[in-house]
Amino acid sequence: MSWLSLSAVLLAVLLVGVRSIQYCAELKAAEAAGASGYVALQVAEGVATYSFELNLNSYKNSTPCDLHDGLKFHIHSYWNSNANGSAANAQCGSSYTGGHYDPNFACSSSSQSISTQCVSLGRVSPSYTYSCNTTVYASGKYSMCEVGDISGKHGTVYPLSTSNLQYNVNNFLDYLPPYTYNYLRQDATSLMWASFVFHCAQNSNRLVCAKFSATNLSPCQSAFDAMPSDAASSSSSSGISSGALAAAIVVPGLVLLAVGLALGFFVSKKSGILLRSAATNRA
Repeated sequence: MSWLSLSAVLLAVLLVGVRSIQYCAELKAAEAAGASGYVALQVAEGVATYSFELNLNSYKNSTPCDLHDGLKFHIHSYWNSNANGSAANAQCGSSYTGGHYDPNFACSSSSQSISTQCVSLGRVSPSYTYSCNTTVYASGKYSMCEVGDISGKHGTVYPLSTSNLQYNVNNFLDYLPPYTYNYLRQDATSLMWASFVFHCAQNSNRLVCAKFSATNLSPCQSAFDAMPSDAASSSSSSGISSGALAAAIVVPGLVLLAVGLALGFFVSKKSGILLRSAATNRA
């Protein structure tokens, strides 16, 4: 590959990093014991935006839980539940959805890596305490939270009223987003993520769950439309404007392209000189 081609490819890779990537997890009443709703996830410029609506008014709960006491919610590692895209109760268990997505090994007791890497790192009780909460997260100590522990960062979500078991989150910004290259993909050095699970806040029982899709986005479209187009600058805590971030990505890419052009010109000119010299010597 020529220097020009290589520079163009690298610049394209840098520019692609600016675009947003969206995922949607839909809960269907016929699959999730009467629960319905969606979870919309958008990742752009290193920031995740979450919105969801969950209606449990017709949910048939088979596990003990007072739904008025709120829900916790997390990204989980797998989706082995069934051919459907959503499920409930036992079909959301660890053998179906795995543990929390935890690629950085913050290691709560529900981490997918709790019996492997967390043990190797000594991040297990009683010598280690997982300490993610809204205060810790708001202070900027993002690494203390699992990537998938969304309610740890956001806080418990409660129903709209005692008579309406509807749960909503709108445009929660998360500066510790899931790695998009790990969506449904795992290798020797990285862990995958696949699903979203809602838990009873009282006892952590798994209630309903759904698989993320990168192609069936229509159930979440209204939420995507309402998300800020500039997630990185829509909160003052980020401290970086979209323009500055784009410049930080694109300018080095343009410099790299210019260097590639210069090197390509130099190499081509040098090659031409050598070829003419060899032809002269042969003559």
